[in-house]
Amino acid sequence: MNPLTLLLTNNKLENGDNFNEWRRNLDIVLQYERISWVLTENESTPPSGDSTPEQVQQHERWQNVDKTTKCYILASVSDILQKQITCMKTASAMVHHLHEMFGVRTRSARVKAIQTFHNLRQKLGEPVRDYMMKVISAITEAEMLGADMDAGTQMIMIINSLNSSFQQFKLDYELNSKDYTLSELMNTLQSTEEILNIKAHGPEANVASSSKPKGKGKEKKKGPMKKKAQTGVKAKYMKKKAKENIKGKCFHCDEMGLWKRNAEPT
Repeated sequence: MNPLTLLLTNNKLENGDNFNEWRRNLDIVLQYERISWVLTENESTPPSGDSTPEQVQQHERWQNVDKTTKCYILASVSDILQKQITCMKTASAMVHHLHEMFGVRTRSARVKAIQTFHNLRQKLGEPVRDYMMKVISAITEAEMLGADMDAGTQMIMIINSLNSSFQQFKLDYELNSKDYTLSELMNTLQSTEEILNIKAHGPEANVASSSKPKGKGKEKKKGPMKKKAQTGVKAKYMKKKAKENIKGKCFHCDEMGLWKRNAEPT
């Protein structure tokens, strides 16, 4: 059993709201089975006494493929729709009938989806990634409903809908006219947004970074000053001791040595 048939059985066509999705899933299954041609090719001429074996075989093949396609369609619609289309001669007639039933509703939804995309505008301060996700969602919905918008038109509309912070990017695009996919455009806009944020907050970052070395410099100065102070205290102490002790002959024994100033001989 073809596992792709779950696309049809899990998303049955009932009230027409999901007609485009159902139609797309039907095409996927038929393409997998390599029988999608039956919806576009007319039935071959029924064989007659003058028909060649190849013509007979071709007609039988067409009928078999058409029956298989009709089974896929009937299994993927509601009971009410089954009763309406089960008597139809070919699978293409079934699809045409369903399109006539739900095509008007689909066109109205398609117009609404396109208008939603046209009216999108990026607000100031809105992250460009969040905005691009809205844009991609709106485009996908419009295309699912059958809208046909070429990539160039999409790019122009998206870029013109960006807020004023991307003014330089808009000018560059108009001058260079670079081709983007939606994902490439989103990545490029995110990189541009990062650069704009760095430029906007650069001075603050520089002030913060320049204040740290100054603090470290002050700490370094404390060490030498403290050492110098300690050296001064030691020098005063040694000078005092030098005054107290005098090298020379002792008055008592007449020998060389150190003796304290003002000390009386013993």
